[in-house]
Amino acid sequence: MKTKIISVAIILSSLSGCATFSGSHPSKVDNAKQALQNNSASIIENKFLHSFAEDGVNASLGFLETGRFEQLVGNVDTSLNKYSKATAYVTKSEAEAKIRVRNVIKNVQATLLSDKERYYYLSDYEVTFLYAYQSLNYLKMNDLENAAVSIRNLSYAQYATYQSKQLSSTVSGTNYSQMRHVNTTKISSEINTSNQYRQLSSIASKINNSYENAFGYYLAAMIYQAYDTDLNNTNLSMQNALNVVPNNSYVKHDAERVKQAFDGTGKLYDDNQGRLVILYENDWVESLQKFDLPIILFFQVAGMQKISLPYYKTYTLGSPASIDVMKSGKSIKKGETEILVDTTAMAAKSLSDRYPAIVTREVLRLIAKTAISAAAIQSSGDYAALAAIGTSIYNMTTTQADQRSWNLLPQAVSVFSADLEKGVYTIRVNDKLETISIKPYKTMLLWVVKEGGSENILLEQNL
Repeated sequence: MKTKIISVAIILSSLSGCATFSGSHPSKVDNAKQALQNNSASIIENKFLHSFAEDGVNASLGFLETGRFEQLVGNVDTSLNKYSKATAYVTKSEAEAKIRVRNVIKNVQATLLSDKERYYYLSDYEVTFLYAYQSLNYLKMNDLENAAVSIRNLSYAQYATYQSKQLSSTVSGTNYSQMRHVNTTKISSEINTSNQYRQLSSIASKINNSYENAFGYYLAAMIYQAYDTDLNNTNLSMQNALNVVPNNSYVKHDAERVKQAFDGTGKLYDDNQGRLVILYENDWVESLQKFDLPIILFFQVAGMQKISLPYYKTYTLGSPASIDVMKSGKSIKKGETEILVDTTAMAAKSLSDRYPAIVTREVLRLIAKTAISAAAIQSSGDYAALAAIGTSIYNMTTTQADQRSWNLLPQAVSVFSADLEKGVYTIRVNDKLETISIKPYKTMLLWVVKEGGSENILLEQNL
């Protein structure tokens, strides 16, 4: 009997060890966040870059995290390379979008696959940041043409996302015979009434979808305006930004000016004027949390089990940046940045859209693992172990929630814009001072990132 117990323990151990890495991703990136905030990034840079393999299930996420890390420390070439590798994982066509959806469905059906065997697919909101940040890399290299190409690829990716979501809706009603072993109505009720899901749902309700990013749209409008004399794409992108953030006064003003120039009823700039645009990032996007949901299985003697689910907890957005525009020592314009994107809201909306598939997959996996464990114990003849399955298996056959996501994204991106006469100005962004030159009929772009308690200017360029 001792031999039988050992063999059963090995089986259970192999089943329960499926997902040991998922919860470690936020903690791995936390070290990088601390280093960036403490201006000690160079100390951990090599270790952080080598902590992500360039192939395997986490390759795409690794390219996002390391690309962003290198971007924040000013290593544009390395960041450009990492982001380029990440874009290889993005669907850019309707056909690839359909393949991606079929893969999601396949993952639901393949219940015996461990989490380690499931590839990380870039979320729709992550793709919007990927192409926007790659465009900023190109701008920093004074490569306007490739910046325009990258931002155009964002439009292609958004279309593919839209197509995949349409396809997903056609298969959302799939039924699985194994679900007869659980009370699906009770599961749905307990999820919907749980404090964790209510937090997720509340955050997700702030936005309409997870693939329209006003930051990306606004940046696209600036790039198109600088790259192409035809204002069609500029106008379309700015109107899209306004549709996402209709209450942003800066976007409203800029969208109206672009529209008038496009219609021929106005000009982009008044005579001898240029424009100042400040894109301001602060803090970090929230990391995925996890919670356990008890489930009763109606077969064998499985009894009470549990699944582990991801969620986002309630948070408070950081303060906007205080802006002071000064000329010759005199303040001529003051204001605060206004939000373009709440990154966690986009992430929560994306997660919320995937929740039915996530829950179904976790329940099916739990049923399959419990059935295999019960069969293994029964065949061993150890009926005492079989009777104990309702308690011991509770902690041994479940997996940890998948907590992988792009953790080095900002909590929010906001904007400030102003029409200014040509000349030299001193700009104060909170406590950060910067001298800039406004040129006629050009837009001065300042990209400012707050890490910890100080601001860092990543880009200063006339477009």
